[in-house]
Amino acid sequence: MESPVNPESIFDLPELPPGFLVSLRQAAWETGINRLAFVGGSVRDVMLRSIQPNNYRKLLDIDLVVEGSAENFAKSLKKQLGSERVSQLRVHEAFQTVEMVIDDIFIDIASAREETYQEPAHNPVLSAATLEKDLSRRDFNINAMAIEILNTNLLDLHGGITSLNKREMAFLHSKSVVDDPTRIIRAARYTSRLSFELSESGLYQIQNALGCWPWGWQQSEPPELAPPALASRLRMELEIMFENEPWPLALQKLQEWGALALLDKGLQYDKSWPRRLNWASRLNLSLLTALIAGADKPVDLAARLQIPLNQQRLLKKSLHLQKLLESESIPQNTLKWLPSKWCKTLERNDIPPEAVALTACLGTRSWRPLFRWWARWRFIKANVSATDLIEQGWTPGPELGAELERLRLEKVDNEFNQRPFLFQTNNPD
Repeated sequence: MESPVNPESIFDLPELPPGFLVSLRQAAWETGINRLAFVGGSVRDVMLRSIQPNNYRKLLDIDLVVEGSAENFAKSLKKQLGSERVSQLRVHEAFQTVEMVIDDIFIDIASAREETYQEPAHNPVLSAATLEKDLSRRDFNINAMAIEILNTNLLDLHGGITSLNKREMAFLHSKSVVDDPTRIIRAARYTSRLSFELSESGLYQIQNALGCWPWGWQQSEPPELAPPALASRLRMELEIMFENEPWPLALQKLQEWGALALLDKGLQYDKSWPRRLNWASRLNLSLLTALIAGADKPVDLAARLQIPLNQQRLLKKSLHLQKLLESESIPQNTLKWLPSKWCKTLERNDIPPEAVALTACLGTRSWRPLFRWWARWRFIKANVSATDLIEQGWTPGPELGAELERLRLEKVDNEFNQRPFLFQTNNPD
């Protein structure tokens, strides 16, 4: 038996700005809006609280949909509340949406619309629609509910309340994943955050789509040709996952579903990502970059996802370092190389510290000395300065610099030989 729900509870949310509902209704009246509703995550979470009172999550933002012009409605709402309370109003005409910040609360207002995907994984074509059509375009049934503000009516056309009671979520359509593969990442995000399961039909849809790869672009093709939902939009979903969600659980789900193949086949079979990302987190490296580093073709994947150029360069430098270390014929016991040898190898080949740290996170045979260089050796300085050497009779120039470097490396070796315990690094496993 389903637990009862109370749609009016959304009007009592402590997160709502003071006088917000009155201003919403006044703005609707002024702009001729007949239908105005809370939608999406705010409705889902309020209904979940109604079903499970102990399951309380503070709302971080509020989504509204209007049948009509979101821009005109938002401008009227700002007039109702006053400029001192509205710190941001940003219109996105292409998406028929408006972002507002009211009393430090993020409000997203959208015109009711439907979406048509002319090509799978490409951006949809938008057109004005009813509130019901707007709900039908969404990703999951638990996110496709609305509470109308002008008449307190709950719209649940896709079994959202039933799924909340079952702690399960389902895609809305049989082509949800084909149209927009970023929904796979969202499925992992939401099920991990809410401790829900994805429906059997949802799992089948993911695995069937990945198995037949219905998108026009193939992973063997140039990364810059990939459609948005396999490129920049996919990156955005991954960034949200790493920033806001329990990402270890979400990544585990993606791998269990076979869905990391959406990124790279190598990542689907990669069992070392927990260690790699755990160390990347401890070293304050980009988690997305650390994930990509385990791919079969990390540079291509980074280019396809359009991650920042500095992170793409970091991956290239890490690959360069890996090849360099292979060519250097490092002994099986890496301790046979003195610290000075490691410093020369890393520093004279223009390897940035972040690339060294990222390579160490990969768990290569040389991870210990790489960590030691990153954490300690690179910071050690000679006991004398250039001024000291000049006072001793040295002439400014390359030879003075070489002498300073010799003294520094000598100090690195001596410090390591005298107090090796300072350089111990726990196993990244």
